[in-house]
Amino acid sequence: MAPIIGKICMNQYMVDVSSIDGVKVDNVLIGEENESKFTADEMAKSLNAISYKVFCISGKRAPKIYINKRKK
Repeated sequence: MAPIIGKICMNQYMVDVSSIDGVKVDNVLIGEENESKFTADEMAKSLNAISYKVFCISGKRAPKIYINKRKK
């Protein structure tokens, strides 16, 4: 997991990915990718906040894809 660095600035925050090989644009910040899972709760914990705040700071500009995994 990449650490969040600095403070939240309006609707932005910085993530230090310099120690992760193969990082590229469009990697998943919250959710599942390959064998890894990243939750809003984990991110909130590193910010000393609640997960609701994580979603609020991402704002309208960040693309979000919601997946309903409930079985019908």
